[in-house]
Amino acid sequence: MIFSNPDDNTLAKLYSSVNVFLYTSYVEGFGLPPLEAMACGTPAVMVDNKGSRDYAINGLNALISPSNDVISLSENIITLFKDDKLRERLIENGLETAKKFTWNSTVNKFELALKE
Repeated sequence: MIFSNPDDNTLAKLYSSVNVFLYTSYVEGFGLPPLEAMACGTPAVMVDNKGSRDYAINGLNALISPSNDVISLSENIITLFKDDKLRERLIENGLETAKKFTWNSTVNKFELALKE
């Protein structure tokens, strides 16, 4: 099934319907999709793309592999399916992480940056 520009409700259902969100973009300004997946209770396996460093912490709320390391990505996916405690920890911490990134908090941080 292919979705083109799904609305927010459809996107949330898609994120919530999968066991893992794999994100392999290696150049990002912020990297919103893994954070959206976290907000939907879906653990993220991703590459280190620098933009996601603002929120993604390996082993705490995501599993992060070096860019272009397909073996590490596949090992992280397998680990996630084998280790239920890790999976639950990533889900719980991912939900907590996502709560910190509201539009209000983002606007406040932006305003503070402008004042500096």
